[in-house]
Amino acid sequence: IAAALAAGRRSLPPFMRFLWWPALPLLLLVGPTREVWRYLFVLTPAMSLSAAWWIAAILEQKGWRRPLAALLLAFGVSPILRLTQNNQIFAVLGLKSLSQPDRDSRALYLERSLDYYRFYQDVKARIKPGERVLLFREVRGYYLDVDYRWGEPFHQRDIVYKSITDGKDLVRRLESLGFTHVLVHDQEKWYGWDESFYDSHTLELMRQLLSQSARLVVSDGPYALYALKRGL
Repeated sequence: IAAALAAGRRSLPPFMRFLWWPALPLLLLVGPTREVWRYLFVLTPAMSLSAAWWIAAILEQKGWRRPLAALLLAFGVSPILRLTQNNQIFAVLGLKSLSQPDRDSRALYLERSLDYYRFYQDVKARIKPGERVLLFREVRGYYLDVDYRWGEPFHQRDIVYKSITDGKDLVRRLESLGFTHVLVHDQEKWYGWDESFYDSHTLELMRQLLSQSARLVVSDGPYALYALKRGL
């Protein structure tokens, strides 16, 4: 935005304007959703190319605009300064860690980058073929490598929490859908209480289910895996 303003009246080339055409209908379509940012990745090429084009336009001008372009470029590459020894290039090149040279570099990178990775590996070892996991207050299924489904109220319609009366009713619904386990992230703030998302009724249903109709299999910090008690 700053680059566009500083570039003055310089307009984008036709092919870049073409990349922007989905922006308005996309925003109208996904604007009301909770995680609108997820759907805006499709605009990344347009945003990146436009920013670069406007900065190049600024560099052709004289006066205060050139230092501004340099400042914008420095801001754009600043994340490089925050890279640590666990950045992805080490995993891609297969370089060994100096502190733990006996460890697989990719597994070590994932453990350092994803707070749930180690727990998910434990879960994966415990889930048998044919079993299914419900993710509750969590949507990151990457590296879980088991049959799982989201249990959040907005992006799925198999479990309509408002139509479920209590925890026993919920466990019957989960069993009818083939679920055998529930994975809960208790301290996830983004998927915490919200009357338009994880409302009080939904959270109470899961609390009843876990206390009455499930047993704890394994936990690690805020993460816990429960097995449903069959036939209740």
